[in-house]
Amino acid sequence: MNLPPPFGVMAEGYYFTNAFPVATRDGGFLFAIDHSPEPWLVFDCGGDVGFFPSTRAYSLFIGMTIVPVLLWRDPNRLPPAAGASD
Repeated sequence: MNLPPPFGVMAEGYYFTNAFPVATRDGGFLFAIDHSPEPWLVFDCGGDVGFFPSTRAYSLFIGMTIVPVLLWRDPNRLPPAAGASD
């Protein structure tokens, strides 16, 4: 879900009946907030609350994604005209 640019938020529930070799089962609720100062750069941080505390009660993470090449363009999103101002 998008927040006011350049921020975003994400939430996801997941469940695995067999997470071998790490665990016999795994599941949880994953959430994050991200900041994208450039279209090719994303910083994110969040957490994961486990459904099975014996496997993992919670975890926290920070990350960075770099998009090295643009493989396709959104045809509905055109670049700004030359000399146009925001």
